[in-house]
Amino acid sequence: MKTRPPLGLASACMLILFAMFSSGVARSAPPIEPDEASPSLPARRVSAFEMNSPEYGAQVFMWWRPETAERDLELARGAGLTFVKQTFAWRDIEGAAKGAFDWSRADAAVQLARAKGLKLVARLDNAPDWAAPGCYDAAQKTMGPARNLQDWVDFVGAFAARYRGQIHAYEIWNEPNLAREWCGRQPDPAAYAAMLRASYQTLKAVDPDALVISAGMSPTTQNNAGAMPDAQFIERLYDAMQSDELGPHNSDGYFDALGVHAPGFLAPPELGPDDAAENSEYNHGEGAAGRIYCFRHVEDLRRLMVARGDAAKQIAILEFGWTSNPVHPIHSWFRVDEQTKGQYIARAFEYAKQHWSPWVGWMSAIYLANPDWTPEDEEYWWALTDPDGTPRPGYVQIQQALMQSTVTAGTRNPNSDEPEPKTVIGTQTNAGERRFLFRANPRPSASEKSLLLAQRFPKRGAVLDSPTAAPDVAANRIAKWNGKQWAALGDGMGCGISYCTPWVTALDMGADELFAGGLFTTAGNISAANVSRWKASKWSALGSGVNGWVNAVAVNGRNVYIAGYFTNVGGVPAYSIARWNTRTRTWRALGEGIGGGPVYALAVDGDNVYAAGYFVNAGDASARNIAKWNGSRWSALDNGINGTVYALTVQDHIVYAGGAFFQAGGVNAKNIAKWNGKRWSALGSGVEGTVYALARKKGGVYVGGNFTAAGSLSARNVAVWNGKRWQALGKGVNGPVRALALQQGELFVGGDFTAAGNTAAQNIARWDGKRWRKLGSGVDGIVYALTVTDRAVYAGGYFSNAGNLAEGASEMDGE
Repeated sequence: MKTRPPLGLASACMLILFAMFSSGVARSAPPIEPDEASPSLPARRVSAFEMNSPEYGAQVFMWWRPETAERDLELARGAGLTFVKQTFAWRDIEGAAKGAFDWSRADAAVQLARAKGLKLVARLDNAPDWAAPGCYDAAQKTMGPARNLQDWVDFVGAFAARYRGQIHAYEIWNEPNLAREWCGRQPDPAAYAAMLRASYQTLKAVDPDALVISAGMSPTTQNNAGAMPDAQFIERLYDAMQSDELGPHNSDGYFDALGVHAPGFLAPPELGPDDAAENSEYNHGEGAAGRIYCFRHVEDLRRLMVARGDAAKQIAILEFGWTSNPVHPIHSWFRVDEQTKGQYIARAFEYAKQHWSPWVGWMSAIYLANPDWTPEDEEYWWALTDPDGTPRPGYVQIQQALMQSTVTAGTRNPNSDEPEPKTVIGTQTNAGERRFLFRANPRPSASEKSLLLAQRFPKRGAVLDSPTAAPDVAANRIAKWNGKQWAALGDGMGCGISYCTPWVTALDMGADELFAGGLFTTAGNISAANVSRWKASKWSALGSGVNGWVNAVAVNGRNVYIAGYFTNVGGVPAYSIARWNTRTRTWRALGEGIGGGPVYALAVDGDNVYAAGYFVNAGDASARNIAKWNGSRWSALDNGINGTVYALTVQDHIVYAGGAFFQAGGVNAKNIAKWNGKRWSALGSGVEGTVYALARKKGGVYVGGNFTAAGSLSARNVAVWNGKRWQALGKGVNGPVRALALQQGELFVGGDFTAAGNTAAQNIARWDGKRWRKLGSGVDGIVYALTVTDRAVYAGGYFSNAGNLAEGASEMDGE
């Protein structure tokens, strides 16, 4: 029998219209219904932190990149998720020696999750070298338990004591059915039972309200010294628990909920394990062993759990999702495209709510991406977001599905003492548009809003009361700077409902009008699906808009080009790129569009439109991550670029492309390259990090991103190529640059930073050729898009307010 290697999981997504995705599902075995696996959970109170059934969340990575942690938690909230899962590695907290604790990063993660109102599931694992010598190998992902169990128990006790009442649940270790979690030794269910029992006793003694969840198992058909199938490991775990000297009949004293992993592989979420076992398309030719290759394999584990006397406890799905991985052969056999990935995750949420309540608890999708992942990492392809935080289609589909749901999660667990989940009431307008009202989270009062503003801008203090300071501007994701102060553009962008998080990620100017794209449902007080126009001090829609995220906008005369990740504009099929005509007010597709992934950047040069991102074809042309539309057909630019392209600009018919790559057309080019119409070439030795933004310059180009050097020159996140060599812009800025725009010789820079050179600058600044200047007191969130006129600068992104502190006030010595 063939066996498949164990998986490392990840990722999630949603649906735009559920009916679109309900066809084409193979015959499905009957689901395990509530009356088959305990009609109702007995009235037993394990914890004040009982799980709703189901409740939706995602795994996050707050640890090593605190600068992106708040962004990712806002993404979690914005999708309608109520909890996040974070790994707290023992070696990162008590790594130097026993008793030598460093709580700084753990404190920050716990405090931030609490501040965002998200429940926190903490995964504890990964022993330090002093406790498990020779076990840890980051490259091989190997680790092992402590040689002395008491060392582990002491750490668990110290962790629980520090965060008592702040963490809802603990997952004890991860995938113990793999040898890589046992320092290369054969998986040992009895040893894991001992670890689990000791952890449970310690945690309950210190923090009795916290839930204890057993580790999720890797889905594998291997049964050898390297791995054990999940059902077999769980069976032997129960054997070990029931042979304990206390003689329990179930898992009492070991865990409050059984943790499982539930990847969907190639199967749609409704497909049952019996069907997977019978169909070689889904079981990869492994027959009965291949019944694990479906989301509903969870039902096999539930039946096992009930047979062992644990009907009263819930299952926590700690990792689940689908992958779009085309890179790694071990995973690419069950890859789906990004749109399908999102549809399946949305349907999995719905399936669990309809068929598995009340015995299913938390469902954690994988992942909100680690900022350091690249396409070479397997986990990258499971994620709901790009490493830079840009939502993928799956994120958008999850968000939209949870907006359309009748409740924010499933039914409330009857044993829970927590308040009822927020309730959504659907209504119909005359136009048939469904709107939603929430019973919770009312808009803040004026005094509450003032307090929030003070917290967001803690250093302003008395300066705000000075006669030189105008009031702060409530600018919902978009604002205008006129050279002296900020102004709002109407009511900005919104979603009209509490759990929608609007973003503006693209801006461009026409002759006398501004076009904005991103993720939103309203612009000002009108409905506008992800793209809108600002003209004559009011917003207007572009037809019925776009059914997905807009990443780029480029205006060329009467034509407004948009690109992102979508399938339809104004009722017209269009794949990831389309054109709006301002005279006829109609949408048109650009041939067959872009296939295989999102478009992140556009540039227009006469009749030619260049599109770039992460994709495999344009129209019927094979095109690796960049392509050209000449008005009638698509073509490739040589053999393309070997990584993601985030930025484009054109200067004198030279196309500049920036992103995360190391070759363009077979030429070595580190993260930036140029195309002269015939061939690719590098810009010196490139930049040391990802490029997110470009702005044209006569004979060269301005470059922004997340990098430390340009060529051999130290350059913090922004630099300029003058046609021959790299130059720094003073001391640069202290965080990633997401947007650039040039106005009358001055460069405007937007992103996620707090200082430009020696000048305090909140997420936006300008370089006048000699020194950095601030724009008032900036904006209170990330700037993703900039565009300019002769008189104004427009900024879009993820922010709520723009500050009008006078430019010269409280400015440090500049350069």
